[in-house]
Amino acid sequence: MVGPYRLLKRLGGGGMGQVFLGRSRGGRLVAVKVVRPELAMDVVFRRRFTREVSAAQRVGGFFTAHVVDADTMADPPWLATAYIPGPSLHQAVERHGPLQERVLETLTAGLAEGLAAVHGCQLVHRDLKPGNILLAADGPRLIDFGIARAVEDTYLTGTGRAVGTPGFMAPEHLLGNQAGPASDVFSLGAVIAYAATGRLPFGTGVPHAVNYRVVHEPPDLSELPVPLAALVADCLAKDALRRPTVEQILDHVALSEETGISWLTPTLTTMIADRDVTPLMPYDTVSREAEPDTGKDDGADRRRPKEQKRERKGPNRQVDALLRLANLEAEAGNLDEGCRLFRQAIEADGTPEQTADAHNGLGWYETKAGNLDEGRRQYQQVIETGPLWHKAWALNCRGILEENAGNVEDGRKFYKQAIDMDQWGNSMTAAWNLAMLEARADNLEEARRLFQQSIDADGSADRRDEVLMHWADMERDAGNHERSRQLYQQILNSQ
Repeated sequence: MVGPYRLLKRLGGGGMGQVFLGRSRGGRLVAVKVVRPELAMDVVFRRRFTREVSAAQRVGGFFTAHVVDADTMADPPWLATAYIPGPSLHQAVERHGPLQERVLETLTAGLAEGLAAVHGCQLVHRDLKPGNILLAADGPRLIDFGIARAVEDTYLTGTGRAVGTPGFMAPEHLLGNQAGPASDVFSLGAVIAYAATGRLPFGTGVPHAVNYRVVHEPPDLSELPVPLAALVADCLAKDALRRPTVEQILDHVALSEETGISWLTPTLTTMIADRDVTPLMPYDTVSREAEPDTGKDDGADRRRPKEQKRERKGPNRQVDALLRLANLEAEAGNLDEGCRLFRQAIEADGTPEQTADAHNGLGWYETKAGNLDEGRRQYQQVIETGPLWHKAWALNCRGILEENAGNVEDGRKFYKQAIDMDQWGNSMTAAWNLAMLEARADNLEEARRLFQQSIDADGSADRRDEVLMHWADMERDAGNHERSRQLYQQILNSQ
């Protein structure tokens, strides 16, 4: 228990403390942030924390996670905010790549409106970044006002040290620890650039190098959609006075007039469903009295048949459970049981993405069991009928199967097809796989070209570092020690 809240599970943690999912006595779900013990013992910190919580409780608006309760005098201190069942923007982009243009428009407008609520209380967020933005079913949410400060009190510590995240802090924040509403606008521009491209507009590397580029160099906005590029460039102006206000940003963004359409893609909606911890009951046993009143359905709607109600629920959680259980069993060495569960998931009424995941999973473990023809059949099913991203993944897996089976030319063919599909993460992986194949065949120049192509493709920073590591290893083994040193150093500089 923390205050009146029973802690159900840990959600994450940060510099200030840990975050837990909690439930009130009345059943309300909240996110409980508990301060680290060593900070709680600091009298100065506790006084600052009390001031910041008081300020955060003034923030309203639809696109913020409201602070609903707190005890700054408890041991340790804590605060509770509304629980938002959705992934962070960082998690969404790392897993599924850049957001679609229509999603970016809603994200931009929602964050601008959320910042307007913050600034309307004479506060600044100070640490707006993809990890502090949650994607909910009805729009984005700003979270973590733990270091938001009143505009007239911009110094967090007596040292004048800027507190925030490299690549998202404005120049004036870095140079003089002066953070105002325009600084949040700069951060918003960096966030939108990241959401649109999967890359930071000022690059990556050690913090001081990134900060230097923020202050002295222009951002790389070459991959942004044209309608957003000019707006993001204005937000990232070095001079705070040249940036638009959040109200001007809202005037600039043209939202779709379509109604009844989710703002998120199905893959992101699935990530939200994964975090929905509302207790579920079998559809055919939920009585009208037992089903919670959401205010959205009338009595006739509650009496819909089981099939219609399942359709309204969105992604099929039972299929998700089958897929996860299948992977668990297969990874534990129970290949027969894992494959049986994958087949059950294929036959279930899942989304196209879930069905493709099941075929790909079954193909992978059938191949691992030595059933190569069955593995080929499962991958081919996805290649012919699956969604684009899953099709590219199946091509990658088929390439691995054929290469390991000694069919090197077929492996090359499938890797090249996966590269050409230009799907986030998959093109990077396919170029990497093909580079390793060419390196093993002593085609070092072609391997170098493919390693570079993999690094230049869209994908996660962690995967890019893995590619660099293998490239460096290849150069080391070939006796090219200076080039190997350069590549290892590039990995070090990206941390």
